[in-house]
Amino acid sequence: MDTTTKCKRNGFTLVELLVVIGIIALLISILLPALGKAQKAARTVQCLANLRSIGQMMNVYAAQNKGFMPGGASSSASGLYLPNRAGASPHAVFPGVTNTGGVVVDGLPVSIDDFITPLTTVAGTPLQSIHSTSYGTRFLEMVALKQFKCPNYQGVIATPFGAIDVGNVDAPSYCTAALMLLTSGTPTPGTTSESRLGVTSNWPVIAPGYYPQIGKVRNAANKIYCADGAKFSSATALPDYNLTIWPQASSTFGWVGNWSDFGPWTQQTTSYNRQNALGNAGGAAVDCRILAYRHGKPNPSGTANSGMSMNAVFCDGHAETLSEMESADPSRWMPTGSLFNSALVSSAAGVGTYAKVYPDVLVKYNINAATWISP
Repeated sequence: MDTTTKCKRNGFTLVELLVVIGIIALLISILLPALGKAQKAARTVQCLANLRSIGQMMNVYAAQNKGFMPGGASSSASGLYLPNRAGASPHAVFPGVTNTGGVVVDGLPVSIDDFITPLTTVAGTPLQSIHSTSYGTRFLEMVALKQFKCPNYQGVIATPFGAIDVGNVDAPSYCTAALMLLTSGTPTPGTTSESRLGVTSNWPVIAPGYYPQIGKVRNAANKIYCADGAKFSSATALPDYNLTIWPQASSTFGWVGNWSDFGPWTQQTTSYNRQNALGNAGGAAVDCRILAYRHGKPNPSGTANSGMSMNAVFCDGHAETLSEMESADPSRWMPTGSLFNSALVSSAAGVGTYAKVYPDVLVKYNINAATWISP
């Protein structure tokens, strides 16, 4: 008779535990990248939703304000609905307010390129600080608004530049297409570099008779109203802010305000510096494309079609994701009928015809004639 007693096993062996742990680790290594991609895709979708909302609010504002799009000196500041308005002393808007000390007008935009104040007002959710006359107070609320903040731009800090310092803040996420919100040099009334552009060597010539009204926008599905951006950045500087009420167009920096930009086609940009893109000059100490082109796969050392992308909302209200090169199409950033000519030659940005246009843009969009007209 066999009296041997069989032992009952109450647990796993060490080998079995190690196998299980190995399988779990393998599954985690497989699933984590997919989860990360899903989260990034979700952030891109949320950003597109923000921009669609901005486009909807813009069109509501236009419907209530004689067709004018907010964010321009003659469209949403104190000189409403007056194309090429000539303001006082000698600015296009905010008569009686100085440009120092950060004092703004109760209830009005904080600067001539401020599109957030009019949009939140027309949406029925005005800024809590709308009646404050402190630019700094209102600026802090504006940059914190979730509906105007790209989820992929969380944690990016803008440092102060200029006399008014409210500390390090969340960098503004979005900026408008400045050229869509200005008027041409003719007729002549207005304030050059604020409400209109003059016919000079410094910038494109806006289509004659154009005003920042929805009804004046031709090919609206191809004209950007607002997009991801990285204001105010350059080849040598990460984002900063300057609380000036009257930002002006500059032959070197394009539109210098916090809320608008000429676009990524030009070396005058202060939101989309593309100097290090393949085919351009290179040598930028700071490549801020990874900030502005924050969707897709960041690859600043690669070509402009290497996977970096940005989101934009167009004047017809639709929003879409654009590759770096698609976003650099100059026709998306200015009214139909606007033109480049030999006047864009400038030693400030280079030499030769269209020196202010990035070389890769000239090649991609075949801009080589004496005059290029925006379709």
